[in-house]
Amino acid sequence: MLIMFDRSIASEWVVRLEAFKGGKHKDVPWLTEAVTDFISSSGFRGIDGEAFNKLIEAILAQESETVAAKTKPTASAKFMAQQIRPWVEDIREALFQTKSAPFSCTKAAERWTGEMEERASEWREGVNEWINQEHERHAALCVLVERYPSVTKGIEAWGSGSSIPTEIPSVDAITLERLQHLSDDEVLRYLNSLQSKPPPEEDDCVRSWQAFLANMLEICKATGFTARSVEMHILTDAPPVLPLFRIAVIDEPHLLPSGASLKNRYAKVTVQGDMTFDDLRYLYRHVRRVLGLRRVKPFTKKSMQLYEVVVSRGTIPQTRGEVESFWESVRKEYNALNPAHKYKTWKVVKITYERIVARLERRMIQKGGTT
Repeated sequence: MLIMFDRSIASEWVVRLEAFKGGKHKDVPWLTEAVTDFISSSGFRGIDGEAFNKLIEAILAQESETVAAKTKPTASAKFMAQQIRPWVEDIREALFQTKSAPFSCTKAAERWTGEMEERASEWREGVNEWINQEHERHAALCVLVERYPSVTKGIEAWGSGSSIPTEIPSVDAITLERLQHLSDDEVLRYLNSLQSKPPPEEDDCVRSWQAFLANMLEICKATGFTARSVEMHILTDAPPVLPLFRIAVIDEPHLLPSGASLKNRYAKVTVQGDMTFDDLRYLYRHVRRVLGLRRVKPFTKKSMQLYEVVVSRGTIPQTRGEVESFWESVRKEYNALNPAHKYKTWKVVKITYERIVARLERRMIQKGGTT
């Protein structure tokens, strides 16, 4: 049986891979998204973590070679780096009490970012645990309130003359059903076991890390530099990288009146420098790769004619007595339009049309890719 994993769990597992250590996943969103989708849909069973990590490292190595060839230092990048220098120095001074680069090499900087991310991850886990416990407390209270409506009336009566909020939080049906079978005493004991306490506070390290990330992303947004290069520029004074172009893959799902979910996927390309013909060819291949488009033969004129003949007739009958007559009439109309390419039986016409539709559905509904 195939088990679908929560995408957030899969995403957390992916970004913690050794190959992505130091925030490398930020520079290859197309890869992290694809890997997360795979883990989320197929689960962890049968996955060799070490072998999987080596595969990611090989892909990243190939990607870094390709990107390096496309991100040579340019006058624009150097000029922009000079313009943001006061900004970078202010960030360093606020976080590290120095305007100079706080680390002398990339390895030391990566060690620091790894430690900070680990501290932030521990804090997030504590916050999530607190949220889950508060959710359980609210659920237990809701169970008691549902059993004793007079409690709700008393709260509402008291709240009508008070400025204190008295709204009882809503809880999902699954959680409520799980607690409904407990007796009143069991619910109360469970409620007492969930001690009410404030959420975990961010310590100075977590606050510094959050401020660092916020400033880093602001610089990326203002300049177009890659996140990874801005991170290392702040920490080690390494030159920031300005790629010739940036690609954002956008998915826009639309629910049709028929009930089908149409998912339009397209790439938004931002050109950030002068591009040669070779650069444009590389961009074309890169767009096809991030959209997951494969080289397939286009529909022939005859295929489109058959499709249009069927569509023009409206709803396709499913009743046994009407199916054969419908497809036979389609066959005759198509053969009249194509005397040199005639179908001999209505069943072949039906199968050919269904293959055309299946191909369109795979492209536009199931996977979301469009050409």
